[in-house]
Amino acid sequence: MIEHHPIFNHFKFSLHEQETDWCIDGLGVRTRASFMDMSKWHIQFKATALPEISETYFEWIDVLEAVFFAKNRFTMIELGAGFAPWLVIAVTALRQVSEIPFYLVAVEAEPTHFKWISDHFQDNGLNPKEHWLIKAAITEKDGSAWFRVGNPLEYGQSLGSQPANSAKRFMKMLRSWKKNGFLNNVRNKPEVKKIKAITLASILDKLDYVDLLDMDIQGAELEVVASSIQQMTSKVKRVHIGTHGENIEVGLRTIFKEHGWVNTCDFPKGQVNDTPYGSISFQDGVQSWHNPHL
Repeated sequence: MIEHHPIFNHFKFSLHEQETDWCIDGLGVRTRASFMDMSKWHIQFKATALPEISETYFEWIDVLEAVFFAKNRFTMIELGAGFAPWLVIAVTALRQVSEIPFYLVAVEAEPTHFKWISDHFQDNGLNPKEHWLIKAAITEKDGSAWFRVGNPLEYGQSLGSQPANSAKRFMKMLRSWKKNGFLNNVRNKPEVKKIKAITLASILDKLDYVDLLDMDIQGAELEVVASSIQQMTSKVKRVHIGTHGENIEVGLRTIFKEHGWVNTCDFPKGQVNDTPYGSISFQDGVQSWHNPHL
C-alpha cells in the first residue's frame, strides 16, 4: 500500500456524495459537471477522499505545501487557468488551516473558460471582484498574440508561434478534423483569434510576494520563464509547471538552476516515470521548483 505524502496529514479529506450536475472532491470543492467532458475527467473527480495517484498528484502536493507554509497572506497565480481549479482548491485548503487573507490571480485566454472562472469562484464562496482575473494569453512579450479559442470542453488551447503561419496550420488541421468527423457534434468549433497578451513580469510587477505560481501554458513555459526569471526569483516562492517537450524541460532546468532554484519534482512528459508513489504515466511533464532566496 502506497503511503501518501505527509502534507496530506495536515488537511481533512472526506468522501462526498456526488450530485448529478456537480463533482465534489475530497476537500469539498464543487465543480460544475458542465465544465468538463466527463468521459475524460471522471477519474480525477470521482468520489474519493485523497487525490488519485496520477500526474496531478504532484500539483496537489505543491498547492498544499504552499498553503500550509504561507505566512501573513497567501497569494497564488494560475497561468493557463482554465476555470481556475487549483486556485479554488488552494483557498478551500487554506480555510481549513488558517484565517490569513488571500489574493488570487488567474490568467486565461479562452473566453468561455475565462467566464467559468467567475462562476467557479462564486460556486465555492469566493468573490471574483476581490481578485485579479486577466483575460489574456501569457507570453514573453506584452501586446497581442494569436490563440486558438472555442470548443471549451477541449482543454489545452495554445499560442501560435507565427500568426500567419499559425492560422494557416490551424485551418489545415480544422479541415482534417472535419473530414474525419471529429467536429460533427461540437457546438463551439475552435478558431484562431488575435487576443491580448501579457507577460509574467508585468503581473509580478504589481505583486509583492507570491507563495505559488502554477503554470500550464501548453508549450510557452520556457519563453515565459526565460523572460521573467529575474522577477520570479525576487518574488515567487514556489513554481509548479506542466511541461510540453524535452527541449522545454531541459531549458527550464538550466534557467532555474542558474538562478539558484532548487528542484523538488521533475518527471518528463509522454512516458511512464518511477515516482515515490509508484510508476505513473505522464501525459504532460511536471517540474516543481522552490526558491531558497525567499
